[in-house]
Amino acid sequence: MFEREWAMKRPTMFSLCLLLPLLACKKAQPVQPEEFGPQIATSVIWERTSLDSVTVTALAVSGTNLYAGSNGGLIFLSTDGGASWRVLSPGVANFSVIALAVSGENIIAGGDIIVGPGLHRFDPAAAFSSDGGSTWADVDSGLGRDNTWVTSLAWVGDYVYAGLGGYYADGGVYMTRDNGAHWSELSPGSYEGAHFLAVGPKEAGSINLFVGISSGGVYRSTDNGTSWTAVNSGLANLQVRSLVASATDLLAGTDGGVFHSANNAFTWSSLNKGLTANQTIESLALSDGNSFGAPYYGGIFLLTAKDTSWRAVNNGLTNLNVRCLAVKGRTIFAGTAGGGVFRGTIQFQ
Repeated sequence: MFEREWAMKRPTMFSLCLLLPLLACKKAQPVQPEEFGPQIATSVIWERTSLDSVTVTALAVSGTNLYAGSNGGLIFLSTDGGASWRVLSPGVANFSVIALAVSGENIIAGGDIIVGPGLHRFDPAAAFSSDGGSTWADVDSGLGRDNTWVTSLAWVGDYVYAGLGGYYADGGVYMTRDNGAHWSELSPGSYEGAHFLAVGPKEAGSINLFVGISSGGVYRSTDNGTSWTAVNSGLANLQVRSLVASATDLLAGTDGGVFHSANNAFTWSSLNKGLTANQTIESLALSDGNSFGAPYYGGIFLLTAKDTSWRAVNNGLTNLNVRCLAVKGRTIFAGTAGGGVFRGTIQFQ
């Protein structure tokens, strides 16, 4: 076992992402962009929510519920867009919450063990609640190995996928069909970490499951994780730190900026104009044709469907150390290191 300070941890990771196929339809008459199509964002106006002075390492949105997980072992819930919060998680206070997945009243939280103020141990931890966070049960038996920790979670139907970061090639991807009572390893080989998971469109009736590996690029599975194929053509930096998908796009945040794929990761292209060269991308979010990226200690950048260059959108964002992002309609939320959660109102044309 090893202990380390959370702020100093920069592990390797897997990121998981699912993509669904586009629907075929009859030929329709063209419509004007203002009548139908992506909403083009112009800026973001930020304000601090009432959750302050906390390092927020995970965010999840489900309906009107906004969940925030902290590295201090607490999960917070807001039902009014961050105006007020309450603590959900006395049952998971022994581990740092790095990832959250929500499906209705069901919540799974994952992270690593807290052994003292600011100190964490390389052991995976997970807890499940079936009543919206009122009660919790540990569900980490069989999940991972020593020297690993849960870095991402994705809920897909009856399946929950977990990406585990780790050292000594012990990380990987795990899956449960019974809310964490039993876990099965699905790793695409022996890698140090699978940090991020994401879900998107199906293809030929099968889910495309993507895993971003901090030392091995991106892998894709079309059979729920039974087999994997490397999909790194054009991905010039294989240190994947974040991954996000929509019905048409897949973005990978790496130690060398952002890469984009419009064909289920068969090919990638660099998408870095406007970003500092070789900038690590901590988190990504997609919303109706608008891309949001959080470079390491760089605040938040926006790229729209009409743009060719990223631009900073940090008006009112007084903490630029952004750890995680979540989007709900015209609102974006940012979890920060020591500054809690900020709420951004997206401005459109």
